[in-house]
Amino acid sequence: MRRILAVLATAAALAAVLAMPASAGETSLISPPSIFKGDLASVKTTSGIDVFLPSHLRVFTNRRVSGDATAEDGFYDLELGIGRRCNGANACFIGNFTGTRGVEPAFARKARLTGGRTGYWKGITCGASCSPAEIQWVEDGVLYTIATKSVTSRREKATLVKLANNAIKAGPR
Repeated sequence: MRRILAVLATAAALAAVLAMPASAGETSLISPPSIFKGDLASVKTTSGIDVFLPSHLRVFTNRRVSGDATAEDGFYDLELGIGRRCNGANACFIGNFTGTRGVEPAFARKARLTGGRTGYWKGITCGASCSPAEIQWVEDGVLYTIATKSVTSRREKATLVKLANNAIKAGPR
């Protein structure tokens, strides 16, 4: 029994360490619109949805961040990861930006966004792996979501609101 408790305690400690951002010396500022520049027209045409992106995002890495874009009618997903071919793997995932037509927000916690919009958010959650912090809002029947692991637990809501407001103020791309 003690061995099982020790293993569980070690696993919990490891999950907490993996969820923590790197030190402030290992951050960089990236531009999602620049990363996805070659994909935006195709994504908008294929999905039929306006694309909202914040102009910049502070990430807890100094390694090269790459983007992967997918779209189909009524949906797009723009994903950021460290290096090529991250494919959403927990270890290299930075964040993503999605638009989905006709879907309701998934989170109960509310935040006031620019222009009188209501945002719905959740913080980073960890179990066997960690899911990113996310904020959602609805505009013209489309649910927009920004998800990122580049937040600290003390500033989750403030960071998410800032990213959403930045994307809204920048307007459709």
